[in-house]
Amino acid sequence: MLMILYEKVYMIRGGSGTGPFNTDYNVKLFFFIITLLMVIWEFKKNNKREYIGLLITGALMWGLAELFLQLSKTRDFIPVSLFGVDLPFIIQICIQGVVEGAFVAIFCMFFSDRIIFIEYKKEDDGKNKRRLFSIVFIILMGLLIIDALKYGIQTPDYGGDVPSRRSMFEPIPLTFLAIMVVIDLIFLIRASSYYKKKGLYMTLLMIVFGAVWTIGEYIAGTRWIEIGIEGATNHAPPLVEFLALAFDIIIEIALAYLPFLAIPYFLVYHKPEIIFGLSSVFLC
Repeated sequence: MLMILYEKVYMIRGGSGTGPFNTDYNVKLFFFIITLLMVIWEFKKNNKREYIGLLITGALMWGLAELFLQLSKTRDFIPVSLFGVDLPFIIQICIQGVVEGAFVAIFCMFFSDRIIFIEYKKEDDGKNKRRLFSIVFIILMGLLIIDALKYGIQTPDYGGDVPSRRSMFEPIPLTFLAIMVVIDLIFLIRASSYYKKKGLYMTLLMIVFGAVWTIGEYIAGTRWIEIGIEGATNHAPPLVEFLALAFDIIIEIALAYLPFLAIPYFLVYHKPEIIFGLSSVFLC
């Protein structure tokens, strides 16, 4: 076990993936459109501007993160296309930012608003609506697993050529994640009760979403963890694999995506809060 401290740990996406993290950009386009529709619906129907903030902040931050991963070669990528047409690099990054960043946060807030949060508690039919959206969410999570298995259980190509191999614990990405966690803490301490609850419930559903999606792909043999040196990696031991996947779900997804709500909250919705929030960090 001690040997892994001196080796790199890689998150692998292999075989035929699923959901918004699919390497098939035809699938990503579908989730791109769904993301925009949810934002437009919430703004037009319910006048909720936080969805716009999630879209802009999530797409921008995750797009820049993906850009860094590619340019620094922290993540290996193969060329991608949309309906057979090669995508320019910048278009790939934009779609990646919206789908892998903003979509998860927006999807989970959309359902947490209807299942947990709730304005629906004040409505006469609120209980029925909450039950309906709970059932829809469970069905969608089931479909996520089913879709992961639509090509059957595949044999992982350990150490082979795969669509994506990402080194998980590089100094700069870890620094980025640490900054995101600090933002989370400031938000959870200083945000208003309304936004604090929205953030917590959104985070809870992001953990559920990430766990279901990861379990589905792990069972399907399209996601796993490797350790070793570049060009000579092997399947990670079970405990290392479990901890790395849990780190991905809780830290790299849930806690790294909560700032998509926190940053617009501080900079747009309640500007004075950021001053007191940052002050509290330095005073502590």
